[in-house]
Amino acid sequence: MRISQVLSFVLGVYCGRLLAEMCPPDWHRYGESCYFIITDRMDWHEANRTCAESRANLAVPNSQSEQDNIWELFLKDYLWIGCNDIEEEGNWQHCPMKGEINAYENWANGEPNAFNNLEDCGAEAEWSNGKWIDSHCRNHYYAVCKMPVCSGGRLTPQRLLHHAMEELLGECDGSCRQACRSHPRCHSFTLLE
Repeated sequence: MRISQVLSFVLGVYCGRLLAEMCPPDWHRYGESCYFIITDRMDWHEANRTCAESRANLAVPNSQSEQDNIWELFLKDYLWIGCNDIEEEGNWQHCPMKGEINAYENWANGEPNAFNNLEDCGAEAEWSNGKWIDSHCRNHYYAVCKMPVCSGGRLTPQRLLHHAMEELLGECDGSCRQACRSHPRCHSFTLLE
C-alpha cells in the first residue's frame, strides 16, 4: 500500500469522525446535543412537526446547565419545549413532574396550573426568566429543537434516510457546500450530472 493511500485513508477516517460529531449548520452544540431555535412563531403542534422534519424533538432540558444554555440562546418572549399533558390532564409526557425522584424540573412558581383546563403544552417564559409554564397549545411562540450529536464517525441509518436536502447541478467547486449551508435544514447535498 502506498503512503498516499494510507494518508488518504487516515484523513478520510479522521474527517469522517470530525464531521459526524458536528451539528448541522445553524444548530448550536451543547454537550452531546444540538439545538436549533425556530425563529418563526407557531403553535406547539406545528413546532413539534417542524422539529420532527429535522429528525429532532422539541427540547426538554435535563439539567440546570442545559436549561441555562437554551435560555441564553434565546433570551426573550416564550419558547415551546417538549412537555405536554395533551392526552390526560396532569399526566405530563416527556417532562418530569414536581416531586419525581432524581428528575430535573424547572417549573415556575404555581406552574403547571392548567388555567381554565386549557393549558396542555410546556414553554419557557420570559416573565419567569426561562422557567417552565403550561400554556394553551394554540398560542404562537418560538421553539427549540434538540437532536443528539452523532459520535464514533458513523451516521445512523435513520440519519441517512431521505437525507439529501439539496440537489445541485454541475461540478462542485466549493459552492455546493455554501449552497447547502444557506438552507436552514440542509445536512447534505447530491450532485446531479
